[in-house]
Amino acid sequence: MKHDSPGGLKGGRSAGFHIVLGVVIFVVCLASVPVRAQGTPPPVLRCTLDVPVIAADNANVTYHPMPFPVTVTVTNEGGTRSDSVFATIVLPPDLRLADNDAPDGYTKALTHPALFPQQSSTAQYMVRHPPTTSEKQYTIEVRVEAANADTALCEAEIIIPPLESPILAPRCYVPDALEFDDALDSYVPNPFTVRLTCVNNGNTPAYSVTGTIELPPSVVFDPPEQQSSRRIYPTPLEKWRIGDPVPELTWTVRWVPRLRDEAQPEFHFTVTGQDFQGNQLDSTEVRCALRVPGLQPLFNGWIDIPDSLPRRSDTCDVWPNPFPVRLRLKNISPQVGMIRRIVLYFPRSDGLSLNPASRYPTDFDPELTLDKGEEKTLEWLIDVENRITRRNVQISVIAYDDEGNPMAHDDRLPIACMRTEFRNTCLEPSSPVLRFDPVVGSYEPSNFVVGTWFYNRGCATLHDIVARLTWEDNSGLDLIEFDRDNTHDEYCAPGDLAAGDSVECWWEFRVRNKNSSDIPQYVEFTLDYGARETPWFTNACDAWVEIDPAGTTGIAAPSAPDACVLHPAHPNPFTGATSIPFELDRAIPVTVTVVDALGRECRRLLDGEMRGAGAHAVPFNAAGLHAGVYFIRFVTGEAVQQQRVILLK
Repeated sequence: MKHDSPGGLKGGRSAGFHIVLGVVIFVVCLASVPVRAQGTPPPVLRCTLDVPVIAADNANVTYHPMPFPVTVTVTNEGGTRSDSVFATIVLPPDLRLADNDAPDGYTKALTHPALFPQQSSTAQYMVRHPPTTSEKQYTIEVRVEAANADTALCEAEIIIPPLESPILAPRCYVPDALEFDDALDSYVPNPFTVRLTCVNNGNTPAYSVTGTIELPPSVVFDPPEQQSSRRIYPTPLEKWRIGDPVPELTWTVRWVPRLRDEAQPEFHFTVTGQDFQGNQLDSTEVRCALRVPGLQPLFNGWIDIPDSLPRRSDTCDVWPNPFPVRLRLKNISPQVGMIRRIVLYFPRSDGLSLNPASRYPTDFDPELTLDKGEEKTLEWLIDVENRITRRNVQISVIAYDDEGNPMAHDDRLPIACMRTEFRNTCLEPSSPVLRFDPVVGSYEPSNFVVGTWFYNRGCATLHDIVARLTWEDNSGLDLIEFDRDNTHDEYCAPGDLAAGDSVECWWEFRVRNKNSSDIPQYVEFTLDYGARETPWFTNACDAWVEIDPAGTTGIAAPSAPDACVLHPAHPNPFTGATSIPFELDRAIPVTVTVVDALGRECRRLLDGEMRGAGAHAVPFNAAGLHAGVYFIRFVTGEAVQQQRVILLK
């Protein structure tokens, strides 16, 4: 941009001169600003308001212009520039903003918002007025303001002339709401009546006045032959006065569906007609809404299980086992409903499990749709593990509708306990008397076993069986001890024992010290035992073992140098069969038997059979015997010898 400097300076002056001169001018201007600001008046806003003359067009039932412009002109009559200037229009009732200003563009900036002194600018609004049959006069106000100036107010009068035309004023009427009547299984009222009324508020008659109804979705005519558009009588429709009858049209309609959520269908009515010159009047619309309550599906549910599971007298079981769990669901609402998910709960820790033959799993999506009044039954089979403790379990079934709302149904089921009968045989030492053999200088036998059998005569498995064997030696000689090669301590833990089964517990001992007294000594053995499901039985049974003095003869040694001798079995230990060798110094009857750890005879291999002098052997087949410790008893005349064998499986 080119500026002419004061004093006629030309562009041919030197650059240095221009710089110096520019600095001088800037300093002078800067120094003069406060003085001029103090002596210059502030912005002063003045405004004028222009409105057009409104003319009535009776032939077309309208106004010219319509909408009409309202123009405000603002002038800055002060001495300094204004800040941005804004105008706000204030409209009386019946006048409203139109076009781009609608609906609430009341405040707007001027075309040139900041005004220099004596500068003017404008802002314009578009305003509309409805048709009227009487003259209307209004005052329109505009308020003008800026941040650095006082507010200015201007106003103008506007006159709306009357129209020589009919003015149709329709109104519609529908019920406020429908209600659902369970007894009738229907909405009431349904069908129902909707009404359209229309009066002429103009100053000339209206001809061929027609009312039209537009039905919302889900609403139909009842009866269906009704016409949606119908003539409104009387015709022509004269100007309505208070006390005159109100013309109306009625339709009978029906609400059809049953919706889950509340609906508000809206009826749309349109009224149109002609003036006395046959010109078509503008259509006039009215709308009315109806509330229809939603119908939520509602289910009743019952869980059906046995009253209890009693114990059967003929078997070790409860009855019935498996037992059924039935869920009955019924839709008691007038609305179709769906079950999205069903979950069955039962305490698996209490020995309950789903039978493989069950049709449904414990958690599944049935996609079950039930119409009003429809009922469905689902069934599961539950297995029960027998236990010796009474149980009172809770069975629950939760059904979820298609919106995820839970419906819980539960009941308790008492389950009888099984009969328990945990028994044992009395303690039986393999050798109730230990006799000292002076020939070999030791006791015969020097090792012995104390054992017992446990029997589960009840109806349920016993768990964690433990037996404890203790002894009391009052001699003070510490005569016996555990045979550590085969028995670790006083406890025997055979584990679990199923109903009807038996299990053996045995402890092996050996002579630790000779009986140095001159009388027999007795060691007393006592048994304690129990299981997880039973009490702990103390002093359940006892047994005695006699230990002879080391100075007595006990069993007499054979008189001949070559006595009858029982040799060690081979193999030992064994799994199926073993051979028992022995040697005789003369012909003599021989008895060979096999006894278990409790002294009970299991096999009789020789029964007083005469055998000649020399070496012999008898086979021992252990088929049908349990694994464990057994003893071979060899009897020749009055002499008895014994040795231990171990059967493995």
